[in-house]
Amino acid sequence: MLLATGAVIVGALIFAAVVNLVSTRKSTNTAGTDLYIVGDARSLSGTVARTGPLLFQDLLGNSRDIYVQHLGPAGGEPEAGDDDWHTFEAHAPGAPRRCVLRWEPAAHQFIDPCDRRTYPADGAGLTTFPTSVDPDGQVVVDLRQPQPPVSTIAAAPATTAAVPAPAPSAPETTVSPPPPS
Repeated sequence: MLLATGAVIVGALIFAAVVNLVSTRKSTNTAGTDLYIVGDARSLSGTVARTGPLLFQDLLGNSRDIYVQHLGPAGGEPEAGDDDWHTFEAHAPGAPRRCVLRWEPAAHQFIDPCDRRTYPADGAGLTTFPTSVDPDGQVVVDLRQPQPPVSTIAAAPATTAAVPAPAPSAPETTVSPPPPS
């Protein structure tokens, strides 16, 4: 009986020590923070070049899966302010979580498995997050500042047909047809 009581006390002390260690640990590299240090830019750029963008699932417990993508040369010397890194949500806007975008390396684009829409390698058309390389060469993602998607719908090609003149109440800006070829 004494041995069992001693084991319970030792177990409780170990548990308390672990809880204390975890609760007082300060690190920006944990999944529960809003500023996420992904890792060494040089090493990660090589990984992305070989295997494709990095998928991180649910970093904040909010069903916010993200891709971290590098579009510059692999393995180069990282520089603070490197803008070749991109981070964006791994789902199309409004899509359910089960519709995680898939990387298509041959086409160099993402495809939504649920509706077959495609997105460019830089994540245009998706919710993005500021991503940078800090002075120590670490890739840092700021999950506190999501940027809403920007439409990727391409403008209609220009035509050579005449454009009617605007009505008198229209703004001063007018559209002219291109000069004849």
